[in-house]
Amino acid sequence: MSSVVTDIQVQDVIEKDKQTLAIVRTPTETVNVPVVKAEKTKRQNVFTAKVVPGMPPVHIRISDPPKRNIFSRKEVTPVADVPVKSYTPMPVKNTLDAIVHFPVGSNAEPVYVSVTTVLKPEEVKKQAAEAKRQQEKWEKAHPVEAAERRLYEAAQVFKSLDKIYQEKLKILNQVKSTPEGKALADPVKNPLVFTEDLELDGKKLKVEIKTDSKKGLDVLLKEGVKAYMFAMTRSDFEKLQGIKDPKEAQLQSMAAILKVAYYERFGHRLLDAWKKINPVQREFNIAMENRKKAEQEKVEAEKHRDKVKEENRKKRKGVKEAGHDYYPAPKTEEIKGLGELKRGPQKTPKQNGGGKRKRWIGEKGRKIYEWDSQHGELEGYRASDGQHIGVFDHKTGKQLEAADPKRNIKKFL
Repeated sequence: MSSVVTDIQVQDVIEKDKQTLAIVRTPTETVNVPVVKAEKTKRQNVFTAKVVPGMPPVHIRISDPPKRNIFSRKEVTPVADVPVKSYTPMPVKNTLDAIVHFPVGSNAEPVYVSVTTVLKPEEVKKQAAEAKRQQEKWEKAHPVEAAERRLYEAAQVFKSLDKIYQEKLKILNQVKSTPEGKALADPVKNPLVFTEDLELDGKKLKVEIKTDSKKGLDVLLKEGVKAYMFAMTRSDFEKLQGIKDPKEAQLQSMAAILKVAYYERFGHRLLDAWKKINPVQREFNIAMENRKKAEQEKVEAEKHRDKVKEENRKKRKGVKEAGHDYYPAPKTEEIKGLGELKRGPQKTPKQNGGGKRKRWIGEKGRKIYEWDSQHGELEGYRASDGQHIGVFDHKTGKQLEAADPKRNIKKFL
């Protein structure tokens, strides 16, 4: 049976002690997926393929175009814009997959098919406990990688919550940028204003109506428009009682009535704006608090990672100060745990000059290992793009340090 190499698969994983399916990508490792041939059946455009050994073949119908949209069914959800996150792998392989190759003349492209055994709740619980035990064992044996994973997960959580925060902030700024929103934020600095000139029998009066009272705003938000309207115009009506000139009294009365009308209008505008802003503000506050917590967890994870890496460096033998010795490169046969290796051309300059690093090619040409004579370790890189994949012990093949995304030897490939 032939196979193809891939770094992405469908696997069943554990999420909150439940079995679920996930599209899993492992960029630093490759897996072989078998290729199986589809067999024709008596039914048109229906094929069978033996994906799971010992089980009946899987029936596959192909049509172009599809006869119906499967995503219209409630139980089928298209995979789109799904956040990347880490899962706990199952300790037992419950998912088998294959690339199905259709016969010549079928005009069908090869398809990826996976079949997963649905576990009973008690079996999921059992496997979840075993997975947790294995995970804890792995983290103890690989503290740096565990710390890197914790930081990665914290960074992903922060990234998603920061996106929500930015969206809520944008909405909040929009509702607060209106004249009413600005007046609510600072009534003294940004009041709503209306002015009008009144005239009666040659007497003139300039009327200015402003929502510049913080006390008045408190009344509006606590007691409503009517209470606000009376609070803002009470002094105007009280002043009328002391005016003896009939024309002046009539003019001031007109001004007071005008103020009542406009304070009522302004009150409704401000209250409507407040009702829009208030829930948006609450949502923003929640998003801000969540982002703050996620940022703190990210910072703590970063500090923890740096601490673990420093402790790990102290355990490893490094160079001394000036006058130190360098670690000589091992012979090819002395390198263990990294599969079959062969010597490659030396292209990458040493950090301090003085020649180029010893190089080995592994995994059918897919990986490159270079000797770090300063620490006596192997640096691993992907042969396809030169991306760093980690630091390895040449005697055991054990990974000593996680991949550094900033390191790349592409120009020396």
